[in-house]
Amino acid sequence: MTCFTAILPPMYEILAAEATTPQWIAAIASVISALGGAAGFAALVITLKRRRTATRLPPFELRRLLHELEEMLGELISNGGMPTDWFLAPEQRRTSQLLASYSGLLADDELNALVSQARVAADDCWAAAPPVLPGAAAAGLPPTELAEIDQRLERQLEQARTGRDVLLRAISRLDELVRESTRTRTPV
Repeated sequence: MTCFTAILPPMYEILAAEATTPQWIAAIASVISALGGAAGFAALVITLKRRRTATRLPPFELRRLLHELEEMLGELISNGGMPTDWFLAPEQRRTSQLLASYSGLLADDELNALVSQARVAADDCWAAAPPVLPGAAAAGLPPTELAEIDQRLERQLEQARTGRDVLLRAISRLDELVRESTRTRTPV
């Protein structure tokens, strides 16, 4: 083995002045290759970051659904509560069902949690809804049932206010995600 090392000296023993043209070409090619690999890796990292950001962007229709739910809760609050049959209207059910289906598609954990909380608040409003509102329809009911209707309406309004606050935070988070997405997409 010592005979082999005596014939071919290790590479670090070759001085720059003694290097031949092929050795210089090989050294320059290695440096260029390393720089090309680093540039390729940087391009890969940038591409993956942009793709990850793009997939975090929620579906476009989510904004419309959040505003629809906000309008529904606003109507409920402005009317002082709504009976059970109001929640059975097709547009109210459709909005809630679509929001439920989008919860699995949201990659942003904070937005997903806010949308889920808003849906739960809307469902709690429905659960607290009395069969009838106080007035002509409830005229013949005993005082205990009228008191229960008032309590249910208070719970419903409390849940609607909570849901509206959560919806405003969800819309704000959605706006923030869209701004981040457009900021990363603009060329520098």
